[in-house]
Amino acid sequence: MDVGKAIKRMRVQSGLTQEQLAARANVSPSSLHYIETGVNSPSIRTLGKIAGALGVSAAELLAGIGDEFEPADCQGA
Repeated sequence: MDVGKAIKRMRVQSGLTQEQLAARANVSPSSLHYIETGVNSPSIRTLGKIAGALGVSAAELLAGIGDEFEPADCQGA
């Protein structure tokens, strides 16, 4: 899972629309959309603002993004 998917998952679990979360985080709705869809990656500052708006730390927000990684993915690299 990438960071955008993690943000969307937590946003939906919190019952927020993109517009509501964007307003709480003080980011534009289009920026949040591009982050959630993986078009753009958030800066550290923006990640912190989004995490704060969701009521979690940035570390909590990022905790599950590596779950899809398998060591076998690196074999032969």
